[in-house]
Amino acid sequence: MKPGYESDMQRQVARGITARPVGRGVLLEIPCTGGHTVEHTLDKMLPPDAMPRQLAQRGWRIERRKATCPDCVTKEKKPMTVQPAPVLRAVDAPTTPPSEGAKVQRRLAYTAIEEVYDEKLRSYTKGASDAGIAAVVGCSESLVAGIREEFFGPAAVPEPPEIIALREDHAAVIEAIAAVRRDMASVRSSFEATLADLDKKAQGIGHRLDNAAQANGWKR
Repeated sequence: MKPGYESDMQRQVARGITARPVGRGVLLEIPCTGGHTVEHTLDKMLPPDAMPRQLAQRGWRIERRKATCPDCVTKEKKPMTVQPAPVLRAVDAPTTPPSEGAKVQRRLAYTAIEEVYDEKLRSYTKGASDAGIAAVVGCSESLVAGIREEFFGPAAVPEPPEIIALREDHAAVIEAIAAVRRDMASVRSSFEATLADLDKKAQGIGHRLDNAAQANGWKR
């Protein structure tokens, strides 16, 4: 478990919360405002700032660094006044449990994301994406995006403008260096051709000089 993980949990969720590693996950002991402690097991060590949302989805109430478990939240609810029944919308209709095939796809998507997601940077590694994982697993891109958002984090952390500007400047300098190297290579090739021509001429004159000296008995 990373140093400071428990103290970060205390700042994000509730004072007095404790965390200890269990396998690849973590066991949280969360003090409830109802006066008892609730154990909450995570299969994977999630970032502390993602915990309030996950607990809220499971019926917890998190506010002012205090946590109230789902049972206590239910007990605190006041009797509701009689109101006209709301119009049932499609989203309110009961949903059927996911099929075994859907469960398998979720597990495969989770495993695939885990392999290419950098938790420290809170971003996919280079080249990875929701669409790419969906194609490999054989599921919808929205399913992959939902699992990533719930258990990992954003798909990518945008770079600040100053970093983007530095990358552009760096690329421009690299291209300038390459252009200078090409010019140097061209000039060198021209010099070598000129030197080769002069060398050939010098050799020809030398042969003629040797022949003239030998014919007339001169010493060279």
